[in-house]
Amino acid sequence: MTCALTSVRTTTAGIPISCMTAVRTGFNTRILIEGYGVVRSIQLIFLPTSTNIASTCTKITLIVMTRHCDPRSFMLLKRHYHRLHLERFSLFSLPRSVDQENEDSNDGFSDKANTAFEGSRNEDFDSDVDVEGEHDQTTSAAGVARARWMMAIRAIKTKRLVRSMLGGDRRDGIRLEDHQRRPRFHDAEGAAVAIAQALKGQNPADIKSLIIAILPGLSHERVLDLRIEYTKIAKAGSERKGVNLAKHIKMRLGTDTAFGKIAYVTSLGRWESEAYWANFGFQDEKRRRELLVESLMGRTNREIREIKDAFSDKKYSDSLTKCIDMELPDGNFKKAVLLGVEEKRGEEGPEYPLNRVLVEDDTRDLYNAVTSEKGDESIMISIVVVRSDSHLREVLKLYEATYPPNFAREMFKKSGNLVGGVLAHILNGVINKPVRDAILIHNALSFSTSNSLRTDLLISRLVRCHWDRPYIEAVKREYRKRYEVDMQKAVVEGTRGEWGQFCEILCGP
Repeated sequence: MTCALTSVRTTTAGIPISCMTAVRTGFNTRILIEGYGVVRSIQLIFLPTSTNIASTCTKITLIVMTRHCDPRSFMLLKRHYHRLHLERFSLFSLPRSVDQENEDSNDGFSDKANTAFEGSRNEDFDSDVDVEGEHDQTTSAAGVARARWMMAIRAIKTKRLVRSMLGGDRRDGIRLEDHQRRPRFHDAEGAAVAIAQALKGQNPADIKSLIIAILPGLSHERVLDLRIEYTKIAKAGSERKGVNLAKHIKMRLGTDTAFGKIAYVTSLGRWESEAYWANFGFQDEKRRRELLVESLMGRTNREIREIKDAFSDKKYSDSLTKCIDMELPDGNFKKAVLLGVEEKRGEEGPEYPLNRVLVEDDTRDLYNAVTSEKGDESIMISIVVVRSDSHLREVLKLYEATYPPNFAREMFKKSGNLVGGVLAHILNGVINKPVRDAILIHNALSFSTSNSLRTDLLISRLVRCHWDRPYIEAVKREYRKRYEVDMQKAVVEGTRGEWGQFCEILCGP
């Protein structure tokens, strides 16, 4: 149910709000905002569109109309959840058209915003990276939009305001679990401008706060949109070439810290981040092979194509296959990984019916492989790496019904090395993928905090799961069943600082 907004009176950083709607669904009432600015205090007057809506929105209307509500007061009156929407949407949502007439043009804010922007635009940028506009900043609608954005960006350069955006820092006891909501931003251009301005600043805390407020709440598609807009806005060099967002984050924050790495990897998007972990997994010999295995093995053919297309390293002519061939020593592990990226895995779907004869043959071959004197890894690799999930599930069922010993247990006895790890990762995903990934996240949290591999494993596993929201919810359910604790809470307790806040939002609903 919706009620129309007939009047808005704000005191912001010289910036008006253009549109706001109160929407009630069930027992929750959401404040949705389209506009610009950081709201300091706000007074709303609603015109109900029906009697039923009036009755549902009466309490909100009375609260808002009887006083100017500071965002913190608003939080106390109508829950933490509403305050987050109030501030976050006002900061990062542009109107549907920047050319639309501003209903509040007589409030005296617009000219002030334009003047302030013109007088301060260049002072926060140096010569190597700049924010460019397509139109004159003082007269065009796009210029007015950017003017307001710059004012909004400058307003968030205080820790208190940024922390209020994020629901408070860890010391004040306000945590994400209090409202269980992830920020979601749908305006790629506005977010790109905000990040570009922050990355040009000199305060790392401002950069981190803004990245936390934007990146972990974006889907893969939104990240790609953000990167496209960033190249249009941030320019560098004499030729004014667009700046790559991920590379700019890496340049400013580095990847030698946990926060820098998680910000960089997330900004790469779903498939390029997997290509990054695959390449990273070649470093430090066997110590980081888990990263390689988890990024590539057990994938569908389509996913492998996406990762291969996203792989970029001039040393290997941008070829993931060439990278694997050059970096891995000869042996069954190399054979398994190369086979995994050949896009020869069995397809899933009704148009690909199970071959019962092949299921029986594979079951018999696997039994012979694990019961031979030394174990035949080549046979196991050729079956487990190449067959589809549905085919392997039938093989495991038939194996247990025909041969009493558990195949996975017997396989580990014969192949407890890297090859065994590859086969186990694939088979655990076949049996129950959410359970497998819940265990992997728990194992990463169980590592000593002094172990650098712990950070890499936790980041890769959380970022990988968060791209698919229904899937990470399934992982969280399995985590709670298995360990009797909320996964998000476990991540909070196992991390700290800004990278911990980032991880926490990745785990959010």
